[in-house]
Amino acid sequence: MNALRTVDRCIARVERAALFVMLALIVGVNLMQIGLRMVQSLLRVLESSFVLNIPSWPSDVNRVLVLWIALVGGSLATQHNEHIKVDVLAKALPEASRRRINAIINLVGMLVGASLCYFSIDFLKMEYELAETLVALPIPLWIIQIILPIGFMTISFRFFLLLLDTLSSRLRSP
Repeated sequence: MNALRTVDRCIARVERAALFVMLALIVGVNLMQIGLRMVQSLLRVLESSFVLNIPSWPSDVNRVLVLWIALVGGSLATQHNEHIKVDVLAKALPEASRRRINAIINLVGMLVGASLCYFSIDFLKMEYELAETLVALPIPLWIIQIILPIGFMTISFRFFLLLLDTLSSRLRSP
């Protein structure tokens, strides 16, 4: 169990650093896009003959970053048991029932994450065979979408760890 926790902590360090970089990139790209649009508007107001072509790649970069941020952030949220859940009913139940429900939730989350990982690998294979690229950037789509199986695998792994925690706490308490 300690080895799994060590792996989990290492993954979390990489995820936190990646989130920081991706958030900085998305802010930078959007600020650049805003600045260019402001300059373009100013040139129009001044009736300048200079034409400013705003690049189309920032929207592609934003879509890619949103996908990656969502999956990496979802994985980190799962690590801290802060994933989306409805726990109104669980708070009203006794502790033993709450542990059982948490075990079921973690088991279902692990199975769903594993299933999504499996199906996203098939999806990635299809994308690789199609050899499509982004419109504005010559990057193959399968490289961008490689986060899908990785993200779902880490989410499933984290639900597995939460399930182990729930089961071990159930064994320790009456």
